[in-house]
Amino acid sequence: MKKILALLGAFSLLITSVSCNGNDKSERSEKTVSVQTAPLFSYKTVDIQMADDFSEIISLDKRSNYILIFGKLHSGIYSGYITDPHFSEKKTFQFTPQEGETVKSAAIMRTGGFAVMTCLDGDALLYVFSENGALENTLNCGEVIAPDSYISLIASDDGFFFSSDSDKMYFVSSGGEYVENIITGNRTICGFANDSENQPAVLFCENEKQYYVKLVDGQLGEETYCGDLGSNVRGFGSGCGEYSASAVFSDGLYVLKGTEWQKRSDFSDNDFNPYNIIACEMLSENEFAVIISANSGGCEMRLLTERDIFEIKSKSVLTMSLVIGKGSDIIDERLKKFNSESDSYKVELVNYGNTSDDMSQCFDALRRDIIAGNAPDIIKFDSDIPVNTFGSRDGMFVDLYTLIDNDRDISRDDFLDGFLEGYETNGKLLMFDTEFTVSTVSVKEKFLNGLTSWNYKQFENVYRNMPEDMFFSSEAASKTRSDVFMSFINYSEFVDYDNAVCNFDSPEFINAMKLIGENKIGLTEDELWNSERQYNGNYYAEIHRSDKALALTFEPIKGFYGFKEIEQGYMGEPTAFIGYPTENDCGNYRSINGGYGIMANSDNIEGAWEFLKYYLFDENKDTRFYFSGLEKKFEEQAAESVKEHIEIDPETGEEYTGELFMWYDNGGMWYDDETPPELHETDIRPLTEEQRAEYEALVREAVKNVCIADSTLISILREELVYYFEGERSAEETAEIIQNRASVYISEQYS
Repeated sequence: MKKILALLGAFSLLITSVSCNGNDKSERSEKTVSVQTAPLFSYKTVDIQMADDFSEIISLDKRSNYILIFGKLHSGIYSGYITDPHFSEKKTFQFTPQEGETVKSAAIMRTGGFAVMTCLDGDALLYVFSENGALENTLNCGEVIAPDSYISLIASDDGFFFSSDSDKMYFVSSGGEYVENIITGNRTICGFANDSENQPAVLFCENEKQYYVKLVDGQLGEETYCGDLGSNVRGFGSGCGEYSASAVFSDGLYVLKGTEWQKRSDFSDNDFNPYNIIACEMLSENEFAVIISANSGGCEMRLLTERDIFEIKSKSVLTMSLVIGKGSDIIDERLKKFNSESDSYKVELVNYGNTSDDMSQCFDALRRDIIAGNAPDIIKFDSDIPVNTFGSRDGMFVDLYTLIDNDRDISRDDFLDGFLEGYETNGKLLMFDTEFTVSTVSVKEKFLNGLTSWNYKQFENVYRNMPEDMFFSSEAASKTRSDVFMSFINYSEFVDYDNAVCNFDSPEFINAMKLIGENKIGLTEDELWNSERQYNGNYYAEIHRSDKALALTFEPIKGFYGFKEIEQGYMGEPTAFIGYPTENDCGNYRSINGGYGIMANSDNIEGAWEFLKYYLFDENKDTRFYFSGLEKKFEEQAAESVKEHIEIDPETGEEYTGELFMWYDNGGMWYDDETPPELHETDIRPLTEEQRAEYEALVREAVKNVCIADSTLISILREELVYYFEGERSAEETAEIIQNRASVYISEQYS
């Protein structure tokens, strides 16, 4: 037998979670079981800092008054902490696997001893340690599990049960005298746990029905049918008091009392969701420990404590509107985090998307409630329901300037010059957001002869002097002329929202139409469907790097990283962000697609403002995405753009200089039976100080040049433009019709 290397040492304690899946056969007595629908509990959460030492937690197990946390430390060492349910004291052990040995799971015993299961050369090995950390026995369970299997382990008084990949279950006696394959039938193993009397049990699922089975004398014991909650168990854990077990399902936290699962929480007051949880243990009747898989990577461990009923009642409830598809999952991490941390307020979402299958009717329902004064406290505006379409009724919304001017933490001077003004309606700030993007047109400098902006005539000169084998843009080669036109102009230039008038019949608008139409930039509808030129993904980079296309227009720049991505990744050489052709010398613009406002008749304007400050002024943003409208944050983003990319080693926590790069290919789309295109990699380097200054100035200017998104106005433009671009009407006739339709709409909605 190979030499066993199991090194033990004193350290600190952490908790690990044992998850299992399997199938089982025993006597079944199915009864009618219902899920309790009593009011849910609210839980405060506290970080259990022991878990912060681990880069990976493999097992969390509770038995008697012992809790085991086992996994891999940031240093790469396998270690476990044994602690009490109060996490007040801990002792530590280390486990050193042999070369080629894979660590699978761990479990705590009634005495405080523990066991670690591994796989080596096809054999399942079980190392059994005493409560003082001494290796007592090494059990070879034979070739019963595959090396890449997911394994769960639990200890009983006479041995150990373990499962492999949710469908196989075994028992090995404490002395290793025998290993038994337990027949589970067609049932899925959802987890192992110790009940409130420290008796191990397994949870099975078959055809969405669940069975709770005690494990006795190396066999399946008494079985209880406990409902139809299905096999999607995020964590199955110990019970306490009158509850046999605890579990996290896809919709929240449950406890098992007798034959009935009782729902405790949906985590709406917490900054995590059920799908984030990978293990849970019930510590007392009002406390749970959970391990959370963080969205950013790694894991966290939290102590959940039931809130006092008086604390819950003292919270003021605020509502915020939302319009997304009927039945859609609503996942809003910042809102949940606010609810978790605030002692005074709780925010609930009201999804108007549930009112109809027709989204236009959903927005109409929200509009009617706003006008009637029955809307939620906080309104989320977007292009389907712009704030300034309420016109003279703007008094129904709070002028947020009054809140900013009386706020100790925020002032108008905290924002970029012109940022708040872009959101104004008749001089009032009825909505705002704190992030934005910049729309532009990017062209290699060598094709512009020194131009840094262009009007329609200058654009046409550049276009007509393109090399013969070049087309205008990757977008123009695969989209219609209407698409190109709408992405190529700031249509808000032709609307005076404050006075509710427009001038789409102006010479400038007609010239813009002719620029696209007469030069045949983009495809007609027929050409679109018959075109062989369909590009996708990073094939755009290959098109521009090889000078097959002049301009890049297909998406806005979200942050300083966007400048680097376009110039270094897509273009591969010096690039001018020249913007769209215009006569006002500013071809780059900020598109406003909505924001957040507060109803003037809200019973708690102060609370709504407190939430919006928390919600919108989040400091934990990735600097590569979205410009910040806050001066301080924007300057930090600009400063970050000239620095080397820093990464953190997940094992050690140490920082080091990393690399950013972009992949691109030279083959567009391909079918599965074809050879995929060759992939290329290009580094994304920091900006120079000169570039930083240039792009910072460009963005600051674009902030003041606003395009307000209005889906109805966009639809009017698209519907009529196609008649010109298809050759069915002249530019002048089309512009006149657009002017007539748009004038009626703008007069009705904006005055």
